[in-house]
Amino acid sequence: MQLVFQTRFSFVGKLGWRSKTADHADRALASDRLAARLAMFEKVTLASIADQTDDDFHLHLLVAEALPAATRTTLRDLCDNYLGQDRVTILERGPSRSWNEMRNAVCTALGEDDAIIQCALDDDDGVAVDFVELCKAEAARIQTAEHFAGEATFLNFASGVRLEWSDDVIVDVAPDHRPIYAPGYALIGKPRTTASALVQNTPVDRVQRCSCIMTDRPMFAKSIHAYNDRESLSGAPDAPTDQPGDVETFLPMLIGQLPT
Repeated sequence: MQLVFQTRFSFVGKLGWRSKTADHADRALASDRLAARLAMFEKVTLASIADQTDDDFHLHLLVAEALPAATRTTLRDLCDNYLGQDRVTILERGPSRSWNEMRNAVCTALGEDDAIIQCALDDDDGVAVDFVELCKAEAARIQTAEHFAGEATFLNFASGVRLEWSDDVIVDVAPDHRPIYAPGYALIGKPRTTASALVQNTPVDRVQRCSCIMTDRPMFAKSIHAYNDRESLSGAPDAPTDQPGDVETFLPMLIGQLPT
């Protein structure tokens, strides 16, 4: 089954939640914010998907049409260096609903007939080294389950770690638990479905159609910093008391970056 990561880098428009940044180009495209997001995008997001045990996936990267040329060039170079040109599509769009832009892009690229996996991944978050492999295996299992029969199903690996950043340095790492809202939140279904993994203020009926998996090892890394788009992320969610598994084993992009 085809898997597509859907990532927005400083996009100006609708993100699927309330954001005081994405509605204003001067905030979303401020030079200090772009520099910080670029650093995390390279160190966490790109590095994590480049490490995958199953490298058969594609990245759709949605950026603002007004993104400065220098930043656009840096993004292109980073994507080419980590993933190669064939596995990345950069979409430059004006202010709009990001989920519609992603839906149209995936329909154009893959057609509308076959079920695929669409994974929402923010430009400062990362996923475990075997995320793609496990996501495909769970998607295959879910498709045979009668409870999830229908237009679309969601898949969520809810156990991971939270990374606290100060400037461009990780100063703290802690266990994190994010049912429904975890990085890598996935939608399984045909591309033209009205649902979207990017819209995470999900109504009850969609929550009931989500396979939520808890693990004793990290499946994601969630970044918390001064430039988060959602103010609610500034506070830590409920979390298990024990550190989940060996962080650097499952999130090798963090080797050498974690505080001692």
